[in-house]
Amino acid sequence: MDDKILKKEITVLSGKLSAIVVNSKESLQEATDNINQLKSVRKKVVEYWKDSKELARNAWISICDKEKEMLNPIDAKINAKDAEVKKYLIAERQRVQEEQRKADEARKLAEQKEREKLEKRAEKAEENGKIEKAEALREKVADVYIPPSIIQGEVGKTTHSDTGMVTGSDDIELTVLDPLAVVKAVAAGTIPITAIKIDQVALKKYAKAGKLKELPGCQIVLTVATSYRGRKAS
Repeated sequence: MDDKILKKEITVLSGKLSAIVVNSKESLQEATDNINQLKSVRKKVVEYWKDSKELARNAWISICDKEKEMLNPIDAKINAKDAEVKKYLIAERQRVQEEQRKADEARKLAEQKEREKLEKRAEKAEENGKIEKAEALREKVADVYIPPSIIQGEVGKTTHSDTGMVTGSDDIELTVLDPLAVVKAVAAGTIPITAIKIDQVALKKYAKAGKLKELPGCQIVLTVATSYRGRKAS
């Protein structure tokens, strides 16, 4: 069959179907007949292109297989080395964080020692009757401040090379261990509602099975599912 004949059939039947206004049993029957005729033509269209689609599909699969054969060893090498890169960057970040923590602790300890030293000098000045000097020293206690040392890593967020660059963005891995706890946190406002996905298919199945007309947070509206079947040729 020629595709031009199929296109003509589609045009004629589509025009007839569009002209029908379904508002009675007779018009419903007429619409049903036209829909079944169009569904029959649809089957012819699917059958018409079946062989061409199969040939194209087989060719596409063959090309994809050849492409994959070449890409797999490339991706394997890149992924293996990228895992090594990530491991190094994580270790470097952890090293910098630990050194920064130690530097901050040392700075706070040094500030505390300086405050204690000034306080002892102030107490000694008071013992010697030097009240003004003692007050001046105590004012310095409140002003004690040692600028923090910022620890720099061996590499920054972005590292340039001869052919380009690599950027290591901080990320996390998250695994949901207790779904109910997450839902409760959403209800409490601790976690945003956008963090969970409502499965409307599952909700519909639940409501339909229980013949429910109401469901918290949902709107249930009656709809009709249609099924068209043509008469079998006798």
